[in-house]
Amino acid sequence: KALRPDITWPTNAPTSLQQVGMTAPRAWVLVTGTGTGAPLAPKVGATAERLGQLLAAHAYGLVTGGWPGVDEQVARSFNEESSIRGLQVEDYLIQVLERGRVPAFAAGDLRIVKARGFGEIDAWTSKALEAAHVVIVVEGAGGARRIAKVALKNQMIVLPLADTGGDAK
Repeated sequence: KALRPDITWPTNAPTSLQQVGMTAPRAWVLVTGTGTGAPLAPKVGATAERLGQLLAAHAYGLVTGGWPGVDEQVARSFNEESSIRGLQVEDYLIQVLERGRVPAFAAGDLRIVKARGFGEIDAWTSKALEAAHVVIVVEGAGGARRIAKVALKNQMIVLPLADTGGDAK
């Protein structure tokens, strides 16, 4: 204020992260977990929802695979909280999808890769981990564990939310 007295400065605190100059994510977090069309267990659904809210509220970027289940729930709640915070979801949400697949929740920056195949490190895993700094595992039924193992081999931080069960446990 002292350096620019010609500007009318607001008297209240900013309400969005963009108003304080935050325009890029602090870090990118890959959330991986159960990806089926079946309803999530209440604890798993609530965890994914809260995780999406907290990541957006603290200006972290979210990376998902666009699957129904954990990916969808975390992306939906992330999108809602991003809107409240004034964040452009296209700048804070990356969804890595196999060619020909449609995300369960269509939003953010969609990145297309060729089909997975059967190797430990496939195109999807490589692209998703390349975009992330940290991996959080919520439940999971095989695929999340495989992704976590690759992340650990790459010396990434992996945070399994063990009380959600499945691969995370």
